[in-house]
Amino acid sequence: MGPGGQSLFPSSGDLAARLDATLLRPDATDADVREMARHAAAAGCAAVCVAPARLAAAARPLGKSGTLMAAVVAFPWGSTTLPAKCFEALEALRLGATELDVVLDLAAVRQGDVAALEREMGEIMARTPDAAHKFIVELDWLPAASWRRLGKAARRLRPAFVKTGTGVHGGPVSPVQVARLRDVVGPDVGIKAAGGIRTLETAEALVRAGAGRLGTSAAAGILAQWAERGA
Repeated sequence: MGPGGQSLFPSSGDLAARLDATLLRPDATDADVREMARHAAAAGCAAVCVAPARLAAAARPLGKSGTLMAAVVAFPWGSTTLPAKCFEALEALRLGATELDVVLDLAAVRQGDVAALEREMGEIMARTPDAAHKFIVELDWLPAASWRRLGKAARRLRPAFVKTGTGVHGGPVSPVQVARLRDVVGPDVGIKAAGGIRTLETAEALVRAGAGRLGTSAAAGILAQWAERGA
């Protein structure tokens, strides 16, 4: 709950507008994706986030709903070559995605090599200028000494979002991580939190800390929790 006992999300639409409904299980079928996309569209979620091969399945149920299509790139390892990442990004856009959740080179993240991360982000943004970019940094792996440098790189490039993690390798995202990331990237770069977001209380805490988007495979459940609280 917000100050004075008021909900941070006065309506279910306010909550849904923060959610990227995500389905990235390697065994997810087209039918699974269609079901998720139908719910996300009906609820008014900001986007659905799927693997490039599942974009066609998401497209039809989304229709003209306003819920956007996002695709992961180089998920979940981030260890493919930069030309391969650019090709995958371009292919995702061809298939209808408008947002790209790109896993950066996680070895460079672990080493704190922000110069390499900045080169990678800059090249992908230059090759896909019409996309909204969400660059995934596994914050659990980023050395403390590199946070400020990462923030400066993000402020120079201004991607739509810096994303806190893949939801695969690190632990659950925390409000402390989001607040620290907000401090280093400043007010003009969005933050997408991801990893272990399964409750309404967690969603509220992360948004309060500075997240503009929440990537979660539990979007339907979080929205149901909001409805139960209202009831």
